[in-house]
Amino acid sequence: MQKAQKKPVIIEFIQLKESNILEVYTEVNGKPNRNCQMAEDRWDDYENIVKRDGLKLKTPESGGETQIASIGDYIVFGHTKELGRHCWPVKPSYFESAYDVLK
Repeated sequence: MQKAQKKPVIIEFIQLKESNILEVYTEVNGKPNRNCQMAEDRWDDYENIVKRDGLKLKTPESGGETQIASIGDYIVFGHTKELGRHCWPVKPSYFESAYDVLK
């Protein structure tokens, strides 16, 4: 019987924090339209919802179902020919045990 080793895959990631919700949102969905006071006020409401309930992500790994990234979770980005660029949430304990951060 032969043996094989899974090829290492380099991923991009960003950790969701209370201070970078806009940055994470922009990375996942593109830049939000905040060019008026009403949009700015609604963005503040949205940030509070994310802080309380988490960031909703539609991920191909879950069959298009919504997954929730809580504050502190990592958002991991991958790219495949079939799915293009996509992302999924990873809990900190799993991320820290499964991934080595490259310098």
